Amino acid sequence: MHRNKMERKRSLFFGAQSFPSVIEVKEDLPVGARIVHLSATDSDSGFNGKLVYVISGGDAESRFIVDMESGWLLIYSPLDRETTDHYTLNITVYDLGIPQKSSSRLLDVKILDANDNSPRFLQDSYSVEISESTPVGTEIIQVDSTDKDQGDNGNVKYSILGGTDHFAINELTGVVTVTKPLDRELHPVHVLKITARDQAAHEPQLVIDSTFEGFCAISGRLLFYVLEP
Repeated sequence: MHRNKMERKRSLFFGAQSFPSVIEVKEDLPVGARIVHLSATDSDSGFNGKLVYVISGGDAESRFIVDMESGWLLIYSPLDRETTDHYTLNITVYDLGIPQKSSSRLLDVKILDANDNSPRFLQDSYSVEISESTPVGTEIIQVDSTDKDQGDNGNVKYSILGGTDHFAINELTGVVTVTKPLDRELHPVHVLKITARDQAAHEPQLVIDSTFEGFCAISGRLLFYVLEP
């Protein structure tokens, strides 16, 4: 009995090297993936020194789980940085002694971006009427799109898929300009297919338009009606 009382006075604690204060996790990690191994020590023997780990707070969305025996922190449900980009988990370790002792530490989890969102035009189609006397170089319309991803994953560039040399688009601004004189009698209507694609460079890129493979893109229609002056 005396020995047991002495053992229960010893400390239960997390080591600085075995328990980081901040970790970074990519949002596309699959369910079940191991993130980090958390470890605590207890110098007691027997059940007094046997430890179990739990997440005791900070995970209201149930995105994580910790293996009770090993201390491995795992992905429990899919992450989405665009919804939540940071978690502060309260990790608690208990021993199995009587009375039971415990120790807790906070773990900051920063969610990193993956290229999991495609560009989206602000409207499905555009329709513009212009005069056939419109000078070359005139800006006709500006198309715009959004991408929820960060950095290069969310930076969008525009292009016109083939079919016309009468118009050009600024790849950064989406502004469409006239590049050749227009002739309503020859071409009363011009239909342009505009592509917006992100600039992801360090991971596989999503494919939205079948014309382009190997990058994230979405196409929209731009309809021009050429009128007599």
